[in-house]
Amino acid sequence: MIRTLLRAILALLITVGSMGLSLSASFAASQDYSLEVLHQPIKAGQDASFSVQVKQVLSGKIVSEASISEPKLHMVMGSMDMPIAVKPISSDEKGIYRFGGNLTMYGEHTLDLTVTVPGEKEPIHTMIKFQVVR
Repeated sequence: MIRTLLRAILALLITVGSMGLSLSASFAASQDYSLEVLHQPIKAGQDASFSVQVKQVLSGKIVSEASISEPKLHMVMGSMDMPIAVKPISSDEKGIYRFGGNLTMYGEHTLDLTVTVPGEKEPIHTMIKFQVVR
């Protein structure tokens, strides 16, 4: 009876432990990848474009098959959050994700993105700050 109880406890610990590992693996994606806006600061203008790159943090490898969705660009000026329309632009370079919008205001802008990396269970939700200058 004690042996059966010990086996049941061991099975329960193994099950709970493996659940914890799978939960941490599904949330690890946001810490495993970094996103950056390239060639900063961005020059202001109508139909300005900028590029984003996704890297795997540990290896430094550029991710070229990611899918980026829900781009939202905004500038916070004082207490006002001013959204700016942003659209994806095709890119000839692997691993470079381009976007365009009317970046006519100078200052810090924030780009909100949802990135899906092949092989990861969960998408990555991130905010990237960059400067727009004259």
